[in-house]
Amino acid sequence: MYYAGLLVRVAPDTWEEALELLRAIPSVELHQQERETGRVVVTVESPELDRQTTILDEIRALEPVLLAEPVYAYMSPPESPETP
Repeated sequence: MYYAGLLVRVAPDTWEEALELLRAIPSVELHQQERETGRVVVTVESPELDRQTTILDEIRALEPVLLAEPVYAYMSPPESPETP
């Protein structure tokens, strides 16, 4: 599983619209939100690295988004089969 933490900045006058659009993207979860600065901390969880890139591109393409940058990335180790 791949995990990424993103810092997203949105135009403050489009705050509600931006949050609604972000919440509509599967695998995206919103965390710290600062309306005054337009900052939102977002996590993305997906089974494939390519999906992470696609989601980041989707977020960056949203009209209210001014900036979306990854600040943290983690890949969980693959699960190993249990040995008898």
